Amino acid sequence: MSTATRKTPSPGTAADPRSGGGVVDMCSMPAEPEVCRAYMRRLALEAPAYLRIFARGWCRTYGADPDAYRQALREDRLLDAVDVLVDGMGDEFELDAYLAELDENGIGHQVVHGVPAPFGTGSDVNDLLAGLAARAPHRLQAWLGLSLRNPDEALREVRSCPDRGLRGITVNPFLDDVDPADPRYAPVFAAAEERSLPVWLHTGQHFASDRPLDRCSWWHVDRIAVRHPELDIVVGHAGWPWLRELTAVAQRHRRVHLEISSHRPRHFTEPGSGWEPLMSAGRTTIRRKVMFGSSAAVHDVPISRLVDEVRRLGLGEDVEAAWLSGNARRLLALEP
Repeated sequence: MSTATRKTPSPGTAADPRSGGGVVDMCSMPAEPEVCRAYMRRLALEAPAYLRIFARGWCRTYGADPDAYRQALREDRLLDAVDVLVDGMGDEFELDAYLAELDENGIGHQVVHGVPAPFGTGSDVNDLLAGLAARAPHRLQAWLGLSLRNPDEALREVRSCPDRGLRGITVNPFLDDVDPADPRYAPVFAAAEERSLPVWLHTGQHFASDRPLDRCSWWHVDRIAVRHPELDIVVGHAGWPWLRELTAVAQRHRRVHLEISSHRPRHFTEPGSGWEPLMSAGRTTIRRKVMFGSSAAVHDVPISRLVDEVRRLGLGEDVEAAWLSGNARRLLALEP
């Protein structure tokens, strides 16, 4: 998951969406400085390789000084490097400007993912995002960034979501370094299930090399779905490289969905890319399960470019509309 780009987007055909209400972006984070600082600090502490792998793109995206950023990384001053990135953004986040950027990219609605972290004194990143979404409920939906390291605290957080205006749950098992299918977390997912809160699970590749790659894989998604059949599970980043297995999981469970963020759709048709199962089943047996997501800053291109790449896959008009909008609108109970 990544923050939405702050660059002025280049116009693309995404500004003329084929499905009513515009494209739905299932995976983003507004470029609000404190939200980004909390997220980047979590990466610095749990998966510092991200700060190096995406250094060039993030410096361009946030307007940061690349020399100062690289110097901080060379000296292992990771939190200072995060501050260099965030300071490049400026001090203020303007919601109207952000919504105008979504308009330019043809995005009608966006799920913004929270971070399990405080900032300042007595403030919470999740509540900050919920406050932004409350000012634009027709455009934004805030989901709770949840840590599973303390199951009791996680359960309290999930139970508090309806009162806080948080409409879903975001879990990054590799950052927590936990097994999300462990029975200790069953009450947490049960609480989400009871409250009809969908859960986005980071699934697939990650860059924290001190913990297993398969910290959350198709295996975990399947077990959670078996245990909680009425829980909507959104498989973050479509779970690449386990597309064959996750296609089967989505076929098995009516409430398992795949969203494609963090990957360039233009690669989906390349032989050997690993996306062949999605390109096949995504047109047929799971055509109602696939959703668009951007994680725009990872790509360092406008969201409209990613949408255009989906449109060039040759999916057919009905499937394309389902991937870009219809499936997500049904999950989120949005008006068409």
